[in-house]
Amino acid sequence: MIEIRSKHVANKTVVIVPRIALDTQEAPKPGRKQKLFVGAEFLCDKIEDLAGELQAQLLKNAKARREANTIRGVKSYDEMKEIFAKGEGAFVYAGWNGDPAIEAKVKEETKATIRCIPDTEFRSATAPEKCLVSGDAAKHEVIWAKAY
Repeated sequence: MIEIRSKHVANKTVVIVPRIALDTQEAPKPGRKQKLFVGAEFLCDKIEDLAGELQAQLLKNAKARREANTIRGVKSYDEMKEIFAKGEGAFVYAGWNGDPAIEAKVKEETKATIRCIPDTEFRSATAPEKCLVSGDAAKHEVIWAKAY
């Protein structure tokens, strides 16, 4: 939010009041709004800087949320079913043999489907050797998740 009042115009300043704390992306506590006083000539640069900080913080938060909800090293299909039965949302990395019938079975039993075959940078350190569901040799590591 940008405040421009008559006293700000007289002083050639504006007040920027972020609706969320830039360092946490949480709404500030009532009465504790962070106000930034900026010279009018620096407004565009300041907004650009704040937008960059906000974008960086949003990305950091998204990555943290993704990692907090990522589960690797699941040992059995029963364990995966239990994870999805909790309904809290998760990304389960596991081996898959490439058979669409396996995906259909998992979808029917858990409502989870394959979201993607992750790129190299996102794969587990040790590739799964077996399909978590069938026990056959894994052709891919995939990410299973439910749609909400």
